Amino acid sequence: MFRLAVVLALALPPTLQGFTANNSLRPQRPRANEDTVAFNAELARLARSKAKNSAQLAENLLLSKLNNPSPPIKPNTVSFSTVLTAWSRSYSTIAASKAQKLLSLNEEIFEESGDFNVRPNVYSYNAAITAQARSRSPDAAQRAEEILHRMEALCEAGNSCCRPDGVTYSSCINAWSLSKASDAPERALALLERMNQLCAMGDEGCNVVPDTIAYTSVIQTFTRSRRKDAASQAEALLNRMIKLSSRGKNQVAPNSRTYSAVMSAFAERAKVDSSYATKSEKLLSSMEDQFNAGNDEMRPNTDIYNLCLRAWVNVEGDLHAAKQASDILNRMYVLYEAGNGHLKPDKVSCSNVIKAWTKADRPENALGVLKAMAKRADAGDADCRPAAYIYNIVLDGLANAARGKKGYARKAENLLYAMEERYLNGNLDVKPSLVTYNTVLKALGQSKENWSSERTLTLLQHMEELSEDGEEEVRPDAISYGTTIRSITKSRKRGFAVKADDVLQRMVSQFKSGHVRAKPNKLIFSAVINAWANDYSSVSADKAVALLEQLKELRQASSDAADYDLISDTVIHNCVLKAISRNNSPMSAPKAESLLFEMEQSDCSEPDIRSYNTVINAWASSSRRDICGDRAEAILARMIENGHKPDRITFNSIIKAWSSAREPQKAEQYLKKMEGEYEAGDKNISPDARAYASCINAWANSCHKQSGDRAEQLLHRQWELFRRSEKAEARPDFITVRFEGSSRSSNGHGWDDYFSIISPPPLCSCSFID
Repeated sequence: MFRLAVVLALALPPTLQGFTANNSLRPQRPRANEDTVAFNAELARLARSKAKNSAQLAENLLLSKLNNPSPPIKPNTVSFSTVLTAWSRSYSTIAASKAQKLLSLNEEIFEESGDFNVRPNVYSYNAAITAQARSRSPDAAQRAEEILHRMEALCEAGNSCCRPDGVTYSSCINAWSLSKASDAPERALALLERMNQLCAMGDEGCNVVPDTIAYTSVIQTFTRSRRKDAASQAEALLNRMIKLSSRGKNQVAPNSRTYSAVMSAFAERAKVDSSYATKSEKLLSSMEDQFNAGNDEMRPNTDIYNLCLRAWVNVEGDLHAAKQASDILNRMYVLYEAGNGHLKPDKVSCSNVIKAWTKADRPENALGVLKAMAKRADAGDADCRPAAYIYNIVLDGLANAARGKKGYARKAENLLYAMEERYLNGNLDVKPSLVTYNTVLKALGQSKENWSSERTLTLLQHMEELSEDGEEEVRPDAISYGTTIRSITKSRKRGFAVKADDVLQRMVSQFKSGHVRAKPNKLIFSAVINAWANDYSSVSADKAVALLEQLKELRQASSDAADYDLISDTVIHNCVLKAISRNNSPMSAPKAESLLFEMEQSDCSEPDIRSYNTVINAWASSSRRDICGDRAEAILARMIENGHKPDRITFNSIIKAWSSAREPQKAEQYLKKMEGEYEAGDKNISPDARAYASCINAWANSCHKQSGDRAEQLLHRQWELFRRSEKAEARPDFITVRFEGSSRSSNGHGWDDYFSIISPPPLCSCSFID
């Protein structure tokens, strides 16, 4: 698994290969008089004090003696290493830079004086490396390894007091384990292999011996990197440790921390490979077996069990994974109740199982776990008291289930009220947040039950009332208002457009009053405009146009002129065009055409094929029969000029327009064009029953002498197209045949003549005869 090339790429300096680094070569304590010893004791006292600035106090004392020497007190190596160690343990943001400067000062004093009593040794350098590792700065690991290389160079030059030991390498590995560098795992692994080389070259007293800490740090480096191979590399290192320890090298025997690091990597990898969840549970079982066999280092605790639970949680949407997680939680309760206090399930344990059930689309099971937690909390178990985030997980599961099943929206609403009741009774941990309310709104909004839209509106009003009473954190935002509007518009109940418009105006009012999180956007406006378009009332068109103007005003008032959320784009304009075209006013088509012209002149709302089709259809439905055909044809010409190819809807609308204008020849002309383009290979313009019905109706209303014959020919052409294409939309329906019969009646022929002309097979297959 670990190639020799990695080791050779970072080969040891030749001089280092000859060192055995036995105990006789360890740095000796520098000689000091009693006053210096007392001074060092004072430094140690300051360094180990519980004061936040203990390291700074120790450094100040050291620098004061250096700046104002007062024999016989003379700071030595111990003095510097004591302060360096204080900085390495301080976790201060400036600790690394302070340790680096102090070490440089120590080196400078030694080089200038040549006094071996003040020469930095391995403890000095190790403290500086530890300070770098704990600093968490982006280049901390690189700086730590640079100190290591400096130590190696000094050792190569003959300074045995600076020979790196196991602590040196382990500290550098730890620095890389905390680094976010992309090559951190390779750098940590190379250092470990270097330690193995040094150990192999030394004697029994070698002080560079890879141990459990070093191996575990490398495993943690892979785990934190979240690379694709992190889990496999961590597993290989663990197997290597087990193999070495079985050969008698007990210093590398894995412990609970090692298993924890590997299980963490397994939990992350389980997101894409479910087998790692099984591996994680096997590691947990192995730990239990070893602990039961007397190995106290392998005692599993709640955190270890939670890692195994997290692995099963990360298996996406798997019912088996949820069952496994539930079984592990139940096992924890059994072991805890049997006297194993270190295995007490906590909030994390229960929340993991709740997540697993919600991912498996079993929100009722998640709700059951939550109720069990609440019951234990009520009985006095504070560790199992569910917090608001756990309620939110269950609510989200109920909201997702409400999309296709009844009853879940009501359960979500009831759970919210239970949270409010607990909060009012003094449990501050379950205070519902804005996320909580929005999740319940989502559940109600996605529900298909008849009462859901009213309950959504009621809950929004409840949120508004809470915010007015001082609960500012639950003040409705854009998500709250948007979800409510979508729920109302989806219901299509009486007055749905008026209610949606009212909610939008409340939202706009909140935004204008300074509530920036309630900022409306074009999607919400389009939903309300579309609601007016589907309302078919006499005021629908005017309301839609007014909302369009309001959106434009909001954008003009915005501090950001390029605010994308408030741009009245093509989709918004198309919704307004639809609302105008569905109004039965004689001015509907001219208004729609006027708006289309504005779209053509705008850079933000360039009309698309739907825009042109809507306006053409508006003219086709217009009562202005004298101009409807010409205007529809003019719009078609503009559409083609602007680069849009007509589709079936376009042709159907233009045929309908000429039919309304009682111009059957022109209507049939466009039908023939449809047939020609379809025969040429354009399958998107296949004539359907609506096109033929419009043409036949045009002839029926024309009172032309040949109207019956022309209608009959059209019907035969439709049957022929249906036989060849076998497309259901081309099959003559009742309306087509009724129009054809009307055309024959208006030309002096009766229905009997019609039935005698049409061949039996087509008629037998036509549904209206039955």
